[in-house]
Amino acid sequence: MVRALLRDLLTAQPGVALVAEVTVVSELLAHTHRLAPDLVLMDWALGGLDVLQALRALDPAPAVIVLLAGADPEYSIAVLAHGGAACLPREHLHRVLPPALLQVMAACGKGVLHAGP
Repeated sequence: MVRALLRDLLTAQPGVALVAEVTVVSELLAHTHRLAPDLVLMDWALGGLDVLQALRALDPAPAVIVLLAGADPEYSIAVLAHGGAACLPREHLHRVLPPALLQVMAACGKGVLHAGP
């Protein structure tokens, strides 16, 4: 359900192209290495490695927005300290994702993002 919502939200954003969808961290790392996206949306519950380990393993490192199920300030701080661009609550994606995409795009200096969850 979250994946369908993400797909709808991303495809509705001008200048955003969805280039891959994955279910485990190993796929994320392989696609990120092969496709070199500007932005990755990563759910905190993605199968495989812990999100913090995945952030360290991304090479090249795109901007990463991590989707969280709850508001844990310590976890958000750790994600940001490990290179994440933002943490967003899954519960309010329809409201918070579009402006977060614009902020991350501006911070990255990108006019167009190729986004993959």
